[in-house]
Amino acid sequence: MDAQITYFRCKAYASKTKSVYSSQINRFLRFCSLIRACPVPVDKVTISRYIVYLTKSCKYRTILCYLSAVKFLHKEFGFYNSPDTSEWEVCTLLMGVKRLCNMPARQKLPITPEILLMFYKNLSMKNPKDVCFWAACTTAFFGFFRKSTILLPKYNAQSFDPHIELSILSITESEWGFNLTIKKSKTIQSRDREVIIPFIKIYNSPLCPVQALMSHLLCNKPKSTEPLFSFQYNDEKDVLTQYMFDMQLKKILSFCNLSSKDYSGHSFRRGGATHAFLSGLPTEFIKAQGDWKSDAYTKYISIPISTRVNFLKTFTSNIP
Repeated sequence: MDAQITYFRCKAYASKTKSVYSSQINRFLRFCSLIRACPVPVDKVTISRYIVYLTKSCKYRTILCYLSAVKFLHKEFGFYNSPDTSEWEVCTLLMGVKRLCNMPARQKLPITPEILLMFYKNLSMKNPKDVCFWAACTTAFFGFFRKSTILLPKYNAQSFDPHIELSILSITESEWGFNLTIKKSKTIQSRDREVIIPFIKIYNSPLCPVQALMSHLLCNKPKSTEPLFSFQYNDEKDVLTQYMFDMQLKKILSFCNLSSKDYSGHSFRRGGATHAFLSGLPTEFIKAQGDWKSDAYTKYISIPISTRVNFLKTFTSNIP
């Protein structure tokens, strides 16, 4: 029974969260070792010095994340109120850091339909890897997906569960195209719900997500025991991981004379939401398609200045 307690506690956080916490805790422990301070329980002076130390390489929001990791470490040792960042000295220190070291987040640009068309023209639909990558691109764009929802960070055949992770079992054909059932994502960690995302056919368009996925299934024939975005490589099967997708994205952006610094895997989610908004689709649809439970989706929408000027023209048209 004790072993089960340990097992279930280890499953409390997603693997990526545990990896981030581990890295941040190790950095805190190295800092304490460097200045010969006791890490647990940490005193007010040490945590204040640690905050100042972090300002050399971190933004304010990132510093708060590092402090959360320190609090997590203390809770594991039974110190539930340490470090207390609400203490006046630490609180005012953080206020000063926020005023002087806070930088606006530099959001990546959205992928637009025009950019997707450029991608398509620079890919070879005879290359199994390109076919797989293209299917992932259109799925991410029209499904408003995070990269982590449809692709694995790494693939392990022994631990992969096709009934939970995205696989060919996640696809249901329909009269309009297909539905994709999502059982695990950033916002679905406890298997408490499923999200069904519909995809429709776009006739006579190379951007059709249904045609892109069907072409991938015919070309690469992923098995029901494999990730959906698997492809043929030298007579063997390989998996399109998040890292591989990023590398392929940088490569295709270069072919299109676009800077890879301006785009990332998240640009497809931003691009899909932005295109839906500019197409006049209701916010209820955008929230449902992107599985947003709040108005956080508005942060993903990028409205060009030219479009905003047109909105203003409409807004001012009846001004006397």
